[in-house]
Amino acid sequence: MTAAMVSAISGVATFAVGPLVAVVVVGVGLSLLLDSADKHYGITDKVIAGIDEVGDSVEDYIEYRKAQVEDLTTKAAAAAIDYAIESAREIVIRWARDRLNQFAAPKIY
Repeated sequence: MTAAMVSAISGVATFAVGPLVAVVVVGVGLSLLLDSADKHYGITDKVIAGIDEVGDSVEDYIEYRKAQVEDLTTKAAAAAIDYAIESAREIVIRWARDRLNQFAAPKIY
């Protein structure tokens, strides 16, 4: 290799390493700054508390809706049973009336 090639390769390597070092230094610096701000303001704890609160309210809403569905189901079942009982009652009354009319009617031979 010639001296010019070595110089060109080392120049490219220096040029490529410089931005990488800058990114690492800026990243570490921002990380330390954000960690300090988080500790001072308690951002992480507030976010976690907010998420927990939302989760609790969602669970409460689901329980409320579940109770509503159970109530509606109970009412629908009760209405269906009432209808079935009333229908059976009418059928029995009609049958009994027909039988009484059949036996009580005069028979003509």
